[in-house]
Amino acid sequence: MQAPPLVMWRLLGTQTAKKLAGARPGELPVEFPDRIELRVNLKVARERGITIPVAILSRADEVIE
Repeated sequence: MQAPPLVMWRLLGTQTAKKLAGARPGELPVEFPDRIELRVNLKVARERGITIPVAILSRADEVIE
């Protein structure tokens, strides 16, 4: 399983800090990331025989060769 994006770790950190400061979990708002990054690993895709469409590659935030 892949690690969650960095923004999810930041949200987890802020929620944890609030809980450690004494907030009850039921009082905390549900937070969602404001941006989700798309990364494509071409090396793994090639090894597994997966063809990534050009449209996805052009929209990716990072393409790993």
